[in-house]
Amino acid sequence: MRNDRWLPGRIEKSKPSWQTWGRTAAVPLHVNLGVDFGTCFTKICFRDVATGDSGVLSVDGECFVPSVVGIGEWGELSAGEWAVGAPERYLKMRLADETWPHSGGSECRSRDTDEVRALAAYFLADVMERGKNTFVKQQSALAEGREITYSANVGVPVEQYDSPTVEVFREVFQVAWEWCGAGQLPLYGGMLSRRMPQTVDEAVREYAASRKLSNASNASQADCHAVPEIVAGITSFLGSRDARPGRYGYFDIGGGTVDGVLLGYNRYDGSPRTHCYAGKVESLGVASLAYRAYGEAGHRMERAIAGGAPRSEVDSRLRPFENDLHTLVAKVIVDGWSKDAGALSGLADQELPVFVGGGGAQSAWYRRNIRGASISRQHRNVGIPPYRITEVPRPTDLNYQFSGDVQFSRFAVAYGLSVPYEEISGFDLPRRSRRRSRDNMERRRRSDVIPFERYGAVYG
Repeated sequence: MRNDRWLPGRIEKSKPSWQTWGRTAAVPLHVNLGVDFGTCFTKICFRDVATGDSGVLSVDGECFVPSVVGIGEWGELSAGEWAVGAPERYLKMRLADETWPHSGGSECRSRDTDEVRALAAYFLADVMERGKNTFVKQQSALAEGREITYSANVGVPVEQYDSPTVEVFREVFQVAWEWCGAGQLPLYGGMLSRRMPQTVDEAVREYAASRKLSNASNASQADCHAVPEIVAGITSFLGSRDARPGRYGYFDIGGGTVDGVLLGYNRYDGSPRTHCYAGKVESLGVASLAYRAYGEAGHRMERAIAGGAPRSEVDSRLRPFENDLHTLVAKVIVDGWSKDAGALSGLADQELPVFVGGGGAQSAWYRRNIRGASISRQHRNVGIPPYRITEVPRPTDLNYQFSGDVQFSRFAVAYGLSVPYEEISGFDLPRRSRRRSRDNMERRRRSDVIPFERYGAVYG
């Protein structure tokens, strides 16, 4: 029989002070964690499910936890610290069986599938457990003396969410959720006998054991969900009064990747519905381009690339990657524009709002080249209006006290993920969106028929 502490929805009780003894039992507290599992950094927001109040968690004094697992000389593990051992990086995208550039342009060291999944689960278990501890300390007035039930949403790129790969992420999240709690692990036969895995070999072994137990009972999935990152990233806008039915682009510019989607938003009988028409993720993030353009010196140039006004030398170094970014934008916008669910096909858009988020949201280079894709690929000729680059508005219910005054765009995904899974706007994924007829997507100029494909990814 497994110990109750490992059951889904595990209830934890914060330690009461002498002032609370003898009082009537406090109302239980349900907290949902929004975990933005980033390629380079992970961010966490919390939400009091009863009141809807939310806030940024500063885990061990840091709002941005490096998405790395340090491995020491003897294989010992340490999560979220650059200085401990050789760091294993890009765990999120390696779950999707992708390779991502490492410093100097080399690839991450080769590890088999079981090792990557075990390391990702170890990292997430550690960061979620630290997030819980941070919540109790950071929100002591709210948590003191109350029984706390936790749940969590963890982000997945929409391209992977809309493919069989999402099952890999769900498995890793489920194992991590079972692992995080009192820093211990459920072992063979349900016995509790040791703390979190200490080495790579232990992590792989315990991952296999936990996966076997999880497959026998999938109940824990009710408390830790995979959610498309982009849907979460635009949640604060869709919940505002400014949200109108229409199409919206969103590009999350992270350290390792740029994740883009074309969304359609509408309401049916008063209920919001989000259609993800097309999504794509590429290794074009700030850190990735810095390493590809500058080699080992790339880490010193990330701030310059992410800045609002990069100097001409930076523009010159990044020029070879402009076409790559234009191609990503064209894949998302043009492919998405060719689809609809019937509800938005009659809208006459004067301009296409394109939201930017992530660490590169303030970058003049990214903003200019996202907008430039519309011009270089002549999107007007297939009826796509010009882009209006904007940022997701900061919500009024977010406690920003521990954010370090960083722009909200860095926390937009984590904030959206903090919304309980049942309350997240219903969404349809690209595979469910139907393509409009070719006749509706082509435009005649003089006597020529302009092929639709020319304005998408294959033209450049």
